[in-house]
Amino acid sequence: MNKNSVDDMLIEEEIRRVSPEMVQGELPTMILRDMKIWALKKGLLNSEPYNDLVVLHAQDRGWVQANFTGLEIL
Repeated sequence: MNKNSVDDMLIEEEIRRVSPEMVQGELPTMILRDMKIWALKKGLLNSEPYNDLVVLHAQDRGWVQANFTGLEIL
């Protein structure tokens, strides 16, 4: 057995053991909670589509920047 195959076996075994999964961090969870509370106060929770709620919440918080597409290099 060569070293590369042993390394590959160890890596595969570690991946199976750890079983990585995507999890949401604290900041997105806090923002979603804040957005839900905001939408309830504004009476928008069940009347607006989710994507519109995100935009309206960001605008209300002052997080939207004019002429910004997200592709600019800062």
